[in-house]
Amino acid sequence: MSKASTLENGVLNLAVLREDSRRELFAIMDGIGKDICFVLDPELQGPLSHVLVDGTAVLKDHGVRDVSPFGKTLKTSCEFVLFLVRPSVRSMRYVAKYVRELGSGGGVGGDGSARKRFHLYFVSRRTLVCDEILKKEGVFGSLSIGEYRLDLIPLDDDVLTLELDGCFKELFVEDDKTQLATVAASIVKLQTIFGMIPRVKYKGAMSKIVWDKMAHFKREQEVAGNPIGVLDPEIDTLVLLDRTVDLATPMCTPMTYEGLLDELLGITNGFVTVDAELVADEDGSSSSSAGGGGSGANASAPSGKKVAIALNSNDKLYADVRDFHVERLGLNLQQQAHDIRARYDEFHKNRDASISEIREFVKRIPGLKQNYQSLMQHINLAELVKKTTDHKAFRDLKVAEHAMLTGETVFEQLEERVGFQEPLLSVLRQLCLQSVASGGIKAKNYDHLRRELVQAYGFEVVLALSSLEKAGFLRRRDTLWTEASGFSVARKAFRLVGADEVDPRNPRDIAYVSQGHAPGYAPLSARLVEFATKPRGWAAIQEALRQLPGPSAELTQTSASAASSAAPDDAPAAAASKLDSFGGEERKVMLVYYLGGVTYMEIAALRHISRQPECPFDIIVATTKIINGDSLLKSCFDKEVVSFLKL
Repeated sequence: MSKASTLENGVLNLAVLREDSRRELFAIMDGIGKDICFVLDPELQGPLSHVLVDGTAVLKDHGVRDVSPFGKTLKTSCEFVLFLVRPSVRSMRYVAKYVRELGSGGGVGGDGSARKRFHLYFVSRRTLVCDEILKKEGVFGSLSIGEYRLDLIPLDDDVLTLELDGCFKELFVEDDKTQLATVAASIVKLQTIFGMIPRVKYKGAMSKIVWDKMAHFKREQEVAGNPIGVLDPEIDTLVLLDRTVDLATPMCTPMTYEGLLDELLGITNGFVTVDAELVADEDGSSSSSAGGGGSGANASAPSGKKVAIALNSNDKLYADVRDFHVERLGLNLQQQAHDIRARYDEFHKNRDASISEIREFVKRIPGLKQNYQSLMQHINLAELVKKTTDHKAFRDLKVAEHAMLTGETVFEQLEERVGFQEPLLSVLRQLCLQSVASGGIKAKNYDHLRRELVQAYGFEVVLALSSLEKAGFLRRRDTLWTEASGFSVARKAFRLVGADEVDPRNPRDIAYVSQGHAPGYAPLSARLVEFATKPRGWAAIQEALRQLPGPSAELTQTSASAASSAAPDDAPAAAASKLDSFGGEERKVMLVYYLGGVTYMEIAALRHISRQPECPFDIIVATTKIINGDSLLKSCFDKEVVSFLKL
């Protein structure tokens, strides 16, 4: 597998976060001993690949002799066993099983000799529930327990993630606020490294709690004599957003290259897994390996083999085109292919080239070859995407999405899709978008569709619908006339759905990220950030902002010793000394933190905002998890429901 992002081109030195996580992990191992079996929760393999970027071989220098994932059995002769896990019931069952087996000598390979010492480290926080499970399993006293604070993981130069799979469900379905402490701690860590963030804006109930926890942690550190704010701030503004402030956007289908790759193939921890035939081999032909452009994978893969491709800014071509609308993507890749071919042809035609010219061209061959491999790889992936976007069913879906976003109902189409038993997640996405965009679904229609869903997909659909109701995706509207929904107010106030199409080849508005066969939709969350970048901030949109779920505020943190205080966004912050681009000085950095997940469509929109000449900010995105519509809905359901419904 290829390497994670080098993090060399960001406006912040995010490699410091990676190095800090590496140091902490190595310190844990160095403190245990020299004969360690390292047992890793599978949920952490992806995130840890962005910490141990050169693989697990480096762990040998820190006492690790064996590395093992969770499995049916665990056999090791090592004296020490180190478990690194997420705090879940499942992981505790595995740990208890292994401790019993190895503690009795059952896993030592037959001689059952040396007594083993067990160490359990939680990522990122230990919980009382896990302690209770270990006690009931009778292994609590056999374990030395600690915490490994692996919080924000840099996936790329401008994207940070906690990779908490169940965070949305915990926060918005189960009302479990445990992970908010992890979010707050991650921001405190950023402030410790990059200086105290002078301006903070939040929208949503969970975001307010995070702000309160940040303030509490800040006071604790000041009392302990370790105040934040001793460094000049590198981040000017923090924007905290609850996912429930904008539930419509994840239900929409993106039209950007990266967004569609995630929808169709699934991007996991910055990697996409594809058939080897889809990517270019070392000769540049469409064949069996994923070679070039900094995204290389296994070479000479046999037919039927899967390869993992890294999707990050190591691949310059991908960094250039990932946020393109698919219509612009094809034209760009075609031009890139023409340019590379022209460079080869120009040299071959030059029969009178000097020795120095030949030498110079040969030096460029590795780079040209790598560029060509990367180009062929993305041409093949783009063709796969285009097959989907050109299909009539996809066009019909985009037209239906636009209709719902403008306030129309597509109830008959939903009935038809249920009747044909189309994939349940796709049907639920459309149903949720209809409900969110319209402020609910009439009781008569909702009850009828509920019966149809149960008949078509099974009784467990009732449990799925109940979870979606708790999360706010679905609402049964009992009265004929209702006040305007928060989304309908936002649609008008923030120009979310324009009457005119945006030119996808040269877009001026973020609505391009979803435009397909109908005018585009500007992601609500990104529009809120766009207003936050303007001089008046959210003060200009207070009326509409109040119609969206949860409280909001714009605050300033003045110094390490001063208490945080509410203030107008246009009030000067003492710690913020940099002028924006209008003052001709260095651009400021804005950190946008999504609680409950962010989509690649929103990331593309935020990058577009940041690239505009009138925007004074470089935007970095942080999130609890990178999501799409399917993964977000699945995360709302219990695993038994997901299994029964075959989601």
